[in-house]
Amino acid sequence: MALSHLIKPVRGRPARGALALSVVALAGCGSESPAPRETPWRLVEAEGRVLRLEVQAGGPPCDAVSSVDIDERPQVVTVTVHAGPQPGARCGPGVAASLGTFPVEARLRSPLGARALRDGARG
Repeated sequence: MALSHLIKPVRGRPARGALALSVVALAGCGSESPAPRETPWRLVEAEGRVLRLEVQAGGPPCDAVSSVDIDERPQVVTVTVHAGPQPGARCGPGVAASLGTFPVEARLRSPLGARALRDGARG
């Protein structure tokens, strides 16, 4: 699909906001919803057995946090956050997406303590 009709040159340069318009237009393209993906997170607070995280995603219903996997080991805890479309979401052409920050809470079996904390999306 050619997007050249979305970018209007002004004195030889793209119009302000043309790139953003293209990104929004592309976000809604496609006939099938993408599969959930591993999404990086940022630790906000670790309190006892609770980890409070922030995740950047496009927002519901087409890009919401779908699951949190926790792998607890004696020396390290790996948290993997998955984001993708909510079940039954219609995310085909014409559905605009915008990036937002969403809070996520993960509960551990035992307090984090001195164990290292790893983001499963970052390897």
